[in-house]
Amino acid sequence: MSYSDFTINAVKKQFAVALIEDQALFETVGPVDSPPWLKEFLVIHLPLADAIGTEKPSQNLL
Repeated sequence: MSYSDFTINAVKKQFAVALIEDQALFETVGPVDSPPWLKEFLVIHLPLADAIGTEKPSQNLL
């Protein structure tokens, strides 16, 4: 069965899945400071990734 053939109702029925949609999943997660190495990496590589102009090579570079 291909992905496009699945529906939420079929998945719930076939796999006995219960969905909880009214719960805030990440409400207790706060902001995190980025490490210095990440900032340095982005300063060096972000201009090149941006200049490539296409999404896939940019993702691979970063």
